[in-house]
Amino acid sequence: MRIPDKPSFDINTMLHRKVRYVLDKQGDLQDALLDIVTQGKQEWSVQEWQQLVDDIQSSDLTVGEYIGGYV
Repeated sequence: MRIPDKPSFDINTMLHRKVRYVLDKQGDLQDALLDIVTQGKQEWSVQEWQQLVDDIQSSDLTVGEYIGGYV
């Protein structure tokens, strides 16, 4: 019996969700959001990272609206 492959993740199906809740649950959406907003930056100070997390968690925007400034 063959186990089906995991379907690829499409962030476009999640653009309507509120960005403030994305960091509450680890998964593909969280990974995709962080990939977009960190723009490949690998090294962060604690203050920089906390500022990014605070900005995401305090935002009333949807995922689509939030990442619109990065893409």
